[in-house]
Amino acid sequence: MQLSVLGVVIAAALVLLTAAMSARRAPLLMAAALLVSLCVAPVLLTDRAIDFHVGIAGAKPELRSFTVVVAVLLVALFLQAPSGPRSVDKAHWLLLLWLAVGTLFFWPQSPLLAAGLVHLVTAVGAGALGLALGRRLCVDVTLVRGLAVVLGAIVLIQVVVTALQVVGIPVNAMGASEEALMGLRANGTSNHPNNLGKMLLLLMTFALPLTGSTDATTRRWAVIAVVGALPPLVLAQGRANAAAAVLMLLLWCRFRVRVFSPAARLLLPFTALVMLAASAGVLVQRFIEDPRGGVRGEILAIAGRLWPEAYVFGLGPNQYTSVVGPTFGSYIPVHNSFVLAAAEMGVVGAVLLFAPWLKALVQSWSRRRAEGYDGGAAAALLASAPGLALVGMTGWGLLGTSILPLWFLTTGLLVATRDVVQRRTALGDGDEQHGSPQADVRTGLLADAPGLASDSGPGPNATTALRGEN
Repeated sequence: MQLSVLGVVIAAALVLLTAAMSARRAPLLMAAALLVSLCVAPVLLTDRAIDFHVGIAGAKPELRSFTVVVAVLLVALFLQAPSGPRSVDKAHWLLLLWLAVGTLFFWPQSPLLAAGLVHLVTAVGAGALGLALGRRLCVDVTLVRGLAVVLGAIVLIQVVVTALQVVGIPVNAMGASEEALMGLRANGTSNHPNNLGKMLLLLMTFALPLTGSTDATTRRWAVIAVVGALPPLVLAQGRANAAAAVLMLLLWCRFRVRVFSPAARLLLPFTALVMLAASAGVLVQRFIEDPRGGVRGEILAIAGRLWPEAYVFGLGPNQYTSVVGPTFGSYIPVHNSFVLAAAEMGVVGAVLLFAPWLKALVQSWSRRRAEGYDGGAAAALLASAPGLALVGMTGWGLLGTSILPLWFLTTGLLVATRDVVQRRTALGDGDEQHGSPQADVRTGLLADAPGLASDSGPGPNATTALRGEN
């Protein structure tokens, strides 16, 4: 496996970055590095496998930009923060144990399995970093503002790239065979139009709570991220992704209507309707051309024929098509992320994989209408859930490439900031406004991740930009 010069440069830059872990802006730089590597430059840093394989990972272990970023930051977290391992959800610790047992005793050893394990461990690591960084980011108005700018900038990059692709300029062009299948569908900086749609859907989920910030810059860039994501979504022409985005915006408005200003009550529903109207033509055409969703029904039936034997311990991560293909003649993964996870890792493994997300939804229900950022984060998690479930049930892309790590990172960031702001609010306005270190110790905000804490404690306006809803 040949490591590229770019990989060495990225790793060296991250080592220098983590050496400044105590610096005030380090959490923002780390979050930005994660988001950029996952959304803008999820590039392959090693030689590409010769063998063709369709699955949640490649035909052999691959090192991508986000794999390096997650690995370096995770090691730094564990070394500098004694409580770093607590950032990994208990269900995901059990998942890692389940993967180890399956690898040792049940699953056939192969490069496919190794690639799948690297991919899943990277996703678990991204979720842990989301929790750890979220606890530190939300207590400093400057960091929150910077994060909103990063989100907005990433979305604007997708707007520019997709616009260039649509007019025929080959920016991040797909392969010839994929381009022939996709037609005029834009893929942005991702490897597939559907992955672009999922990426934008997750970025919108994280940006939505920031649209209620009392800080004008934060609010402006968050709105740019949400509204700006819609044109690339339309150009990607993903039916499930477009429906998920519209559904999320409408549910978000339903949950937050009591804390919206009159203008905001009209803006987001109007935006959702505009997107629906803009995408209606291409989506209707796609339904006319392919009303049954291709071969989804047939390959789902094949997955059903594996029940119950394959779903006890699973076929092994990333090994579904290598087992099913020779037997049934289908080398395409079942187009259902939840069924695919159960088929590859067993029902137990699939439950453990999705358990942190499901737990986050249950915990968010009672806070969905609360004022402030904790209520906004809870509402965003819940509003995105039906759409993500729809996307997951109509394709397997939620488990693949950079999408699974981005999903877990986004969930971790929202869960951490929701819980931290909720605890700080319980202390009273005095402690919040002055960012009292004593308040942080009592609530465990900094104790949860001391290695990420600034030497000077939280900023003077900690959470002020997060609490209000305009």
